[in-house]
Amino acid sequence: MSNRIQDIRKASARIVALNERISETLRTRNSGPAKREEWSKACDEFHRLYPELFYPGGDESLDALKRDESAAIETALDFLEADPVHFRSGYTKEEVWKRLRGASLTAGDKLRLEGIALRYVERRIEREFWVMARVMSKLGSNAFWQTAENLAESAEEPIKTRASYLLHYRHGVAPGEQLRKNLSRERLMRKYRERQSLI
Repeated sequence: MSNRIQDIRKASARIVALNERISETLRTRNSGPAKREEWSKACDEFHRLYPELFYPGGDESLDALKRDESAAIETALDFLEADPVHFRSGYTKEEVWKRLRGASLTAGDKLRLEGIALRYVERRIEREFWVMARVMSKLGSNAFWQTAENLAESAEEPIKTRASYLLHYRHGVAPGEQLRKNLSRERLMRKYRERQSLI
């Protein structure tokens, strides 16, 4: 594991701790001036440090990725491999995936990105899963899609189902997006039926 991946995970843990501090002090902020000041300082510290912690090099590094700079591509791949989970990390991962879609990736970069993408089927689906799938519809090699197909056929649940979702993007974005919309509609209908059963 590279030092940068370790640093990304440490920065993510720091954001989580800062956010938890805000939550802790929020509960007692109306108990008096000292408690309100404690909460205010926690908020200030979070907002002061977040821009340098949320992504290596912050917004400047993300902008360099837009400019297709090779160092920025390596940083982006490290970020996705580190897979940090903190305030707005899902949004940041979405942006990184979108920007990598048009980047000048080497064969090694693409192979690494495929490995990162396949690890998405091993964990719970979050918002960036669907952006990853759209990007891989363009960048995925035949070997990548064959691996996804093997997982969909032989892996245990829930990996099997997630791999099948990813496979909907094999022949373009449209089939995958139709699946995503159908799943979203089903989820909304399930919630509606649950609410109705409580009335």
